[in-house]
Amino acid sequence: MGVLDMSPEKMAEWEQKFKDAVAPQLGGEEPLAAGSFQRAGQYLLTIPIIGQLGLLLYLVYQAINKKRAAGLPMNFILAVTPTKVVAFKYKPGGYGKVRVGNEVASWNRSDIRIADRSDGPMASKITFETSENGQTERIVCNAPMLSKNPMSSKVLDLIGAGAGAGNAPAAG
Repeated sequence: MGVLDMSPEKMAEWEQKFKDAVAPQLGGEEPLAAGSFQRAGQYLLTIPIIGQLGLLLYLVYQAINKKRAAGLPMNFILAVTPTKVVAFKYKPGGYGKVRVGNEVASWNRSDIRIADRSDGPMASKITFETSENGQTERIVCNAPMLSKNPMSSKVLDLIGAGAGAGNAPAAG
């Protein structure tokens, strides 16, 4: 069963698996959401003619996209807590489990925002802006099929809502 034909129950199960996978590395903070992302530009490398142009082109292309993604790995998980957004290395493809590596970046929630979003048929291209010590950095990445990917969708919703969102008690 692929992600396209997952039931809402199965999606909720995977959402919890992502949160559980990052929780031990968050210093006691609760993960409000966690989802997978990729550096932008990875799909171009699957075009046969690009692959035939050789290793040098590949290395140059990878270096450009790594710089555009602020040095983040090819696959990573963004986890949102009440105070931070944290990026972890991620190995996709584990059957039934989420394989998370070391933390590779971290920002205060007030220092990261979505600057641009372009939705395509297979992925959404997201540009984050981060600010630290007066410096602004842009991070360009892809979020796979957000319509069928509640994990990454919730990450974007929380970042889009800004710091403090998602951790206030419900009014009632």
